Amino acid sequence: MVKKLLKNLSQNESQELRNLKNNIGLTKKFLNLVRHFDQLPKMEKTPYDATRSLYQAVSKGRDISRLVKVLEIFYGPPRKAPGKSMPLSLRFNPSIKYLRGIREEQYLFLKEAKEGFFYAALWPWQKTAGNITVHLGYISSKMSKNDYTDLEKLVKTNVLNEKVFKAFDADNKSRIYGISLASFLKMAAFEKISCNLEIKTRSKAGRLFLRKGELIAAETGRLKSKSAAYEILSWENTSVELKEVDGKKKNEINQGLLEILVEALKLRSTGSGERRTIGRAGRTSGEKPSDEKYRKLLGSAKVRDMKRFLPVFVTVLGVIFVVGAISFVYTRVLIPRQIQGEYDALLELVERSDSLEEKEIILQEFINSNPEYGDTEKVENKIKEIRDAIEKQDFQIALNEVNNLTIDSDYEVIARDIYSGYLIKYPNGVYEDKIKEKIAEIPSLIDEIDYKKLTEVAQSDFGKRIDAYLYYLSKHPQGKYIRVVEELIEETGEEYYNYLIREITFVEQHKLWDRGIELCSRFIDIFKNSYHLNEVIELKASLQSNKDYDLLMAHIKRSGSNYWRVRKAYYDFLAKHPNTDKKDAIEKDLSRIAKIINELKKWERVLVYSKNEKNQLAKRIYELENYINYNPSGPYVDPAKKILRRLQTENQTIKQKQIGQQRSREQARIRQEKNRINNERKKIKTMLSQSGKRRYVSNNNGTFTDKKTGLTWCLLDSKAALNTCLDYKSAQKYVKSLKTGGFRDWRLPYSNELAAIYKSEPFFPDNRAKWYWTSEVFIKGYSKTALIVTSKHEKAYKRQQANLNKCGWVRAVRP
Repeated sequence: MVKKLLKNLSQNESQELRNLKNNIGLTKKFLNLVRHFDQLPKMEKTPYDATRSLYQAVSKGRDISRLVKVLEIFYGPPRKAPGKSMPLSLRFNPSIKYLRGIREEQYLFLKEAKEGFFYAALWPWQKTAGNITVHLGYISSKMSKNDYTDLEKLVKTNVLNEKVFKAFDADNKSRIYGISLASFLKMAAFEKISCNLEIKTRSKAGRLFLRKGELIAAETGRLKSKSAAYEILSWENTSVELKEVDGKKKNEINQGLLEILVEALKLRSTGSGERRTIGRAGRTSGEKPSDEKYRKLLGSAKVRDMKRFLPVFVTVLGVIFVVGAISFVYTRVLIPRQIQGEYDALLELVERSDSLEEKEIILQEFINSNPEYGDTEKVENKIKEIRDAIEKQDFQIALNEVNNLTIDSDYEVIARDIYSGYLIKYPNGVYEDKIKEKIAEIPSLIDEIDYKKLTEVAQSDFGKRIDAYLYYLSKHPQGKYIRVVEELIEETGEEYYNYLIREITFVEQHKLWDRGIELCSRFIDIFKNSYHLNEVIELKASLQSNKDYDLLMAHIKRSGSNYWRVRKAYYDFLAKHPNTDKKDAIEKDLSRIAKIINELKKWERVLVYSKNEKNQLAKRIYELENYINYNPSGPYVDPAKKILRRLQTENQTIKQKQIGQQRSREQARIRQEKNRINNERKKIKTMLSQSGKRRYVSNNNGTFTDKKTGLTWCLLDSKAALNTCLDYKSAQKYVKSLKTGGFRDWRLPYSNELAAIYKSEPFFPDNRAKWYWTSEVFIKGYSKTALIVTSKHEKAYKRQQANLNKCGWVRAVRP
């Protein structure tokens, strides 16, 4: 897979990857940015198979503003900042789709390349304060999936960095596309890469086998294992090709990378004249393969070990209790001496190396492999010296690149990119202030360039000269030659005025108000003594008024139906331009808006009232009907009618429900009343049966017969039937309406008829009503009375009268 990756960049690269190669300056800056983030402390890298971007990590406990400042050096200001909605122009950017959207609290940065975008995103965690996910990547709608996979894998295996692109510079110093073989092995160990490497020189060939970053096997000619590794890594001027992984290989070396590199450097340091080439690929003609030297190299360590342990064995055989002491001497004296010897030899090799990066890797590997070394600080100081030298080297390269630029229209952009690239790589570097000073000097250089350009138009027509002068003034408001240019313009006062008048016609036709205002402002600033000054001041005010009016119209269009906002905008404009020629039109529109606002207020009052369910439904309906009647053609009649129909339907539903409930209640009342009357009848029949006399006989049809008089009476009086009392007129109506027993000839009884059942024995048993009306009526002056008979069981009968308005009871009789 790695083989395919590098081949795509070297042999069969796509157009998109060639674009990245051709745009090497921008790509290098992006890679420096990736490296900077990767080297920050407390950056938790996301597993490669889970990332969305070329680089993705979580920053912990770091202020987001610090990350923003670093990103702005490469990308410029964020295209989408927190608290702001997504600009319409970004919604179709491919990075948005790839990142699956950007939320309101997130940052998005974009840097346009030839065929795509370098992007960055900062995603603050909502549940864990201080955690921020960082995305860095490249996206292009024209890049194929395979191309992107290649680019992605190259970055994520730490191969795609500034060193890879040195391959484009055709470096020939044992480089794997820009990285020394030793550096690549270090990278492979860090990234746990598995691959096979085929290394060749003009006369030799060999293979190295890596599994999860560890060098497990090597072979060249008849040499195997460590011997082959020492030999291969000592070669110079090599070419390297990656091959498919051979899964059958087992670990034959079992030795740290640093030790292998040291032995290889020792072998290289012996000189090509003293070394014997080994194996089929490297031996001279007619010479037989031999690995005697490598056996000696491998065995030297064993001999040293045996010599080192010999005193221990003798002591053990002689005196057992001395073992502890010898062990102490071994661990505290012999081993440190051995490590110091290795460091001294390593330091000698480092000094002979031409590559600063290689020196750094070797020394760092020594510290990693020998944590017990007592003078680690000395090694770290040496590493710091090397890193300072690398930084100084990069600083000088940046200066040289800028010095070699042609000072033209692109100078500023390219120079800033070069300097910014250095600042990204070394944000707190030794030369940071000097680089910033260089950046600060750029405007003065550009000022010189632009001023020299003015000499090129000195003989041109006035329009071109004025345009050039004004361009210089607008571009360099604090420029070195600003007064000189103003003097050039002063010399052309009348020419400038004529030019201004011609330009204003064009400005008004195309509504280029800012251009016209700028021209007027320049005239006013430069020609303070011109007799055209007041005219130009008025012209500028008119242009400003036209500009503000256009802005007003755009604001009103955006405001839509927010009439209060529109009205305020009109008032603000009139306050700023009280003498505008648009005043009549604005006041007319203000009158129209006032009517709209008044109508809206009335409608909103009705709307609020009609929607308030605490108000009675009938009143809500009334308010809507009243509004519609008084505003039959108003703008809100249709929504009012719609609400009215809904309320009327609701009201009709409620009425129907009420009618149903009322009908149910009435039916229940009738049933209850019917039951009550039946109960009353049963009570009276029981009374009759219990009296022991047979004078009163129930007819089983709601009547009873008095055998003594032969009269038929209603079994129930009006009290039992109606459960209420009646005045005389109501009593008459009551007897006329009776149909009890199927008879319709019921009447009010005479007083003697009532007395016959209540004042002579046996008495009629039901006497719950206090007294009864009779049919006998008398007139006394202005009042009318009727005879009444009480229901009290007594033999003495006394005539009594009651006013016809009194409330009494009826016991009907027939015929």
